[in-house]
Amino acid sequence: MSAVTDGQSTATIKVGKGADTYWLIVKADTPGQVRADIIEHFGLGPIETAGLTLDQLIAVASRTTPRRGTIGDGGE
Repeated sequence: MSAVTDGQSTATIKVGKGADTYWLIVKADTPGQVRADIIEHFGLGPIETAGLTLDQLIAVASRTTPRRGTIGDGGE
């Protein structure tokens, strides 16, 4: 799911299955930065993500094991 609120773009991604499921929330100033952060976090390449909308990218990411521990520092 993606949305723009308070001038920020936000994507919420359900990652994992069963007891290992967690929610990843990505916030950035633009949808393009959200997209870039998701691609980096999940280690996705340009071939995998070419032509995908942000919502399609989120769907791909939700089925992918993250390759990074964190996206940001969590600070505001």
